[in-house]
Amino acid sequence: TRWVDDTPCTEKEQKEQEYRDYFCDADEGCLYDVTGTRWVDTGNTRPEYTDILDYYRSLHGSRDVVDTLDLLAAADDWIESSLTPCFQEPITTLQLLQLADEWILG
Repeated sequence: TRWVDDTPCTEKEQKEQEYRDYFCDADEGCLYDVTGTRWVDTGNTRPEYTDILDYYRSLHGSRDVVDTLDLLAAADDWIESSLTPCFQEPITTLQLLQLADEWILG
């Protein structure tokens, strides 16, 4: 199973499907060879970001670390009260301060 981008705000689940050629042998019974694979959508989706902080953390690198550019983007959006593509509310002062704390502890 894997999760891949679906829309800018969601991911979709895919499962790997095998193509098999079956054959039977008197001594070994029935066996198969895998002749190919493909990824098939399961119909399940999930939000790409757990929260607005996760969104900003992921802008310029690993989601585990707040990059300087991540913090600057969040600060710019906070100054302008800009909405991000996946959220109904702009980043709050407390959220911006939390990102700043994470950046400092880096």
